[in-house]
Amino acid sequence: MRRFICVVLAICLLAGLFACVREELPEETSAETTTAKSTMVTTEMTATQFVPEPFQQTIKQRIHKSLPEFEFTLYGNAHIDADDDGEIYAIEISGKDFHQRLDAGFIFMWSSNIDCENYEFLFFEDYTNDGFLDFKLYRHMNRNGPSMFWIWDKDRRMFIESKRLREINASNRYALSVLEDGRLYAFTKEETDKGISWSDSYYGYIDGDFELVEKQMSYYTNREDIDGVSHYLEEVYKLIDGKMKLVSSTRKED
Repeated sequence: MRRFICVVLAICLLAGLFACVREELPEETSAETTTAKSTMVTTEMTATQFVPEPFQQTIKQRIHKSLPEFEFTLYGNAHIDADDDGEIYAIEISGKDFHQRLDAGFIFMWSSNIDCENYEFLFFEDYTNDGFLDFKLYRHMNRNGPSMFWIWDKDRRMFIESKRLREINASNRYALSVLEDGRLYAFTKEETDKGISWSDSYYGYIDGDFELVEKQMSYYTNREDIDGVSHYLEEVYKLIDGKMKLVSSTRKED
């Protein structure tokens, strides 16, 4: 009998201890609850971390002596994403009896040491060789794509975006430049069946569009030993009767 009572008391004691431990254990948190809380925190951090910083810049430029001075106003935002990008979303141009607004959508590399209100985003040159200044929107060493170009249409008295110039500039290893004779110069690297070519390309504004008029291709990987001296292959193409034709192929000393 005494043994039976001891067993009953032991069982009751164990039951009491189990109940106490159960009360002290924390509530289980489901995976869905944890994910929801994590998502909420991440969203709040993102919203506060990437707040666009609006900026506005106005410069004055006279594109031709027959026209009044224009004011070019850029509207944009700095620090728009995790990559520290910036954007210029519009350009407003105004002058005496003139007003035009251009949609840009230009994404550029931004950093905290750039004063967007004073940085030189616009660059004026005569790309069409007609005496009127055109302009490009650019950021030096831009990883987010090529510059954007607008040319002045003197017949319609307005700026027109040139996607052809943007395409030419995108393939250029350096900034597209205007030569003294009015042609545009681009330096490119190309892979051909003759090897890698370092090419000097020249463009002219013909019948309302930019056309390749001359190309010099230098194949430095296609070398030949002539009398103990290394020579590379150079080919020159020119626009003749509407087509690019080979006009010379020579070996030149390195």
